[in-house]
Amino acid sequence: MISWILTYIFAAILPAVIIMVYLYNKDPVEKEPLKLLLSLIGLGVASSLIAMVLEIILEPLLTFIVQDDSPYFTTILSFTVIAFSEEGAKLLMLRIRTWEDPNFNYRFDSIVYAAYVSLGFAAFENILYVFQYGIGIAPLRAVFSIPGHLSFSILMGLFYGRARYSADLYQKSQTIVFMIIAFLSAIALHGTYDALAMSSSAISDIYFYCFVVFMYLLDITIIHHEAKHDCVI
Repeated sequence: MISWILTYIFAAILPAVIIMVYLYNKDPVEKEPLKLLLSLIGLGVASSLIAMVLEIILEPLLTFIVQDDSPYFTTILSFTVIAFSEEGAKLLMLRIRTWEDPNFNYRFDSIVYAAYVSLGFAAFENILYVFQYGIGIAPLRAVFSIPGHLSFSILMGLFYGRARYSADLYQKSQTIVFMIIAFLSAIALHGTYDALAMSSSAISDIYFYCFVVFMYLLDITIIHHEAKHDCVI
């Protein structure tokens, strides 16, 4: 029984661990403390629980505005409930833990921090899915869901770092703008991903795969660029 449980957990979290190690090694100047990274993973789990509560509250409220049999319901749900709740919870945990942390002193740090929160979220969510639907779902989620959550976080981390830099320069309005962009960019990617994934048409499947490829290429480009041009903030 214990070995069965451990096997399921291992299958669920392995993809997230691999990506975490990759990002840790991509940090070009100063590796982040293990204690900080572990706390971000834990806060990612906490953000998942917060998002669950928000979704339970918000989805019924949405049905008062849009009928759940409407052809637009899934798309609206994806952006205004799922993406809003999950990315909002992640950004909140990220902001609380890292904004004033003295280790947050390089631009690439923000991408690492956002990614670790998001991967903590994704790993916990994956454990729930694997136990609910079986270990056979793990490979599919390893290719799409966990890298998907990472993808949403890269743009968030990019603009979150710009917000932190602006705050150091006492540019309040610019700080707010970058924080809003960090939030909305993650919602845009997450909402589009979920709306396409939950659509039942054949053409939407094609759009989904194209969108996933676009996200992954965008993220790889951002990670390599930011790592190569890392600097003090």
